[in-house]
Amino acid sequence: MNITGAAMNETGAQTAPVDLEETCHMNHKYIHRVLSLLLILCLLLGALPGTAIGIEVTVTDFEQLRTAINNFNSNAVADTTIIIGADLTMTSSLTILNKYYILTIKSDDTVRTLKRGYIKDSNTGIINVSTNAKLVIEELIIDGDMENYADNAIILVKISSGSFTMKEGAVLENNSGPGVDLYGGEFTMFGGRVSNNVEGGVFVSRSGRFTMEGGIISNNGGSGGKGGSGVICYFGVFTMIGGKITNNTSVHSGGGINLSYSSCSLSGGEITNNTARNFGGGVYIDNNSTLLMEGGKICKNTTRSGGGVCNAGTFTLKSGIIGENRSAGGGGIYNTGKLILEGGEISENAAEYEGGGIAIIRGSCDMIACEINNNTAESDGGGVYMFFLGVFTMFGGKIINNTAVGGNGSISKGGGVHLYLAATFIMEDGIISNNSADDGGGVSCQADSEFIMKNGKISENMAENNGGGVNVSQSNTAYYVYGKTFTMIGGKLENNYANNKGNGLYWDYIWSETYAERVLGTVSISGTAVIGTATDGNAITRAIAAQIIGVGETGLSDSAYINIEPHSNDIEGAVIATKQGSNAAITYEEARVFHYLGDLICKADGSNVILSSVGDLYAPEDINMDGDVNILDLSILLANFGKSGAEITVARADINGDGDVNVLDLSRLLAEFGK
Repeated sequence: MNITGAAMNETGAQTAPVDLEETCHMNHKYIHRVLSLLLILCLLLGALPGTAIGIEVTVTDFEQLRTAINNFNSNAVADTTIIIGADLTMTSSLTILNKYYILTIKSDDTVRTLKRGYIKDSNTGIINVSTNAKLVIEELIIDGDMENYADNAIILVKISSGSFTMKEGAVLENNSGPGVDLYGGEFTMFGGRVSNNVEGGVFVSRSGRFTMEGGIISNNGGSGGKGGSGVICYFGVFTMIGGKITNNTSVHSGGGINLSYSSCSLSGGEITNNTARNFGGGVYIDNNSTLLMEGGKICKNTTRSGGGVCNAGTFTLKSGIIGENRSAGGGGIYNTGKLILEGGEISENAAEYEGGGIAIIRGSCDMIACEINNNTAESDGGGVYMFFLGVFTMFGGKIINNTAVGGNGSISKGGGVHLYLAATFIMEDGIISNNSADDGGGVSCQADSEFIMKNGKISENMAENNGGGVNVSQSNTAYYVYGKTFTMIGGKLENNYANNKGNGLYWDYIWSETYAERVLGTVSISGTAVIGTATDGNAITRAIAAQIIGVGETGLSDSAYINIEPHSNDIEGAVIATKQGSNAAITYEEARVFHYLGDLICKADGSNVILSSVGDLYAPEDINMDGDVNILDLSILLANFGKSGAEITVARADINGDGDVNVLDLSRLLAEFGK
């Protein structure tokens, strides 16, 4: 219905009728615009949640502070700032409950202290942030007064699924309990300091998320049952973008960071000068945790195992530096879990015993693009130490300038890499160079371990004794002594130097009292492998009772030498095939009468390699090589008569080498009997 009305002008004349419906519509649009402007104005003035400008309250005693927080919890209509105008003593705990607005507590122009008084409940915090509440602290000290309350531990700030932010000038210190207990929720640290708290700096649990963009966590004690010191994560998430975690101490593991059922990401900042009694001076990672390092530094930390990092879980290094850490074993990293090296640098770490850069025990490592350099071990494995079923696969990167020192009567092994007790190293590519040790300047392989070289380069390494590039030998250990192996099917082993024997490669045996026999080692050289250069001299030195297995065109370089040392009158089963056309020479250290068993050392084209300083061969029928074919030889043959292959206990009883000890061998012996 169209409602109209008439109006009178000043003279009383009637004007045109007015459309009331249209007038109401115009008024509605006007009111809507006014309300919109008021809403914008409210936002600008900070009268709604989440805005920077809100209510400010100044307090000068504890009762005023408690009243201000209670008012905020019950009546706040805006974000609120409480300004502390004097040093206060906290006689009870305070709890932030408001879920809708942010509470900021800070000092006036003078940095003030909230100091703990007597608070009975040790399960609470001096300040508590409840579910969904939001607290910011800046330019304010919260002091736990450990001098007076050492036996009554309490938390300085406890977050129960709320949000806590520390900014510049905020300090949580001097407490007999932890500084921060993040029980779910979020803690963001842009600045400030958490220091001198006995039970650790920050404890994260119940899926809590701690992000550190700045500030310092320092000098926390870690003597409590929670185990860590700087940052302790138990079912938590820690992200470090900046800041420092320094000078913290743990009575067990993880001086700087302790991860248990947790994940951690480092893209910046420094973890330095922390100490743990047992594992992980800088960082400890348990077997259910992960650490991803994409930047930052883990430096100058100390412990017993893993000066920089002790990893039982998964540790991925993409960038950053692990350097100048110290430990008894694994100066930089001690790994029993899964280690992935995609970049970064592990440098200038030191171990009192094994593994200056990395020690791997049972664990695995995939090295794609990392540099392990200038690390030192007082015993074995200057760069990398592998022990008991550890597996290292090198796809790229560099292991360079590392040193196994030795001294005080001990012989160091493996300047670059040392393998011991059923460890495996697979070199797909990469560089091992300029490392040094007493034995095995580049690589040392012992005790049922295996080094497989498919590509890459082992060069410019130096041994004070034997094996400038590679040393394959045994120890005096009475168990797990069989099967050490060096297999080379590609790559280059060149320009290495040994002060005694084997510039490129040295390997030998040891007499095992346990098994009453020599312990055999195997070196396999085949494919496109290149060993030695024209200037290498004695590129390969071979002691008795080991084997070279090589077929086809292997890569002994021209003028390289293989030097074979006869320690007794028996050299067993050596088979060497050299590159076609090579002038490599096979020499013997001593001119000695011996009997050689196995194939003739030959080139790929079938021609003989030069043999020098070789005496007369024993007759094949002289089985025991005493210079006479007599009853002793006959008794050895008869003891093996009728046996084949592996059943033959003395290989030389098979005189004609057909794999059987039979009448053919007997007839040859009888024909020479008495000579």
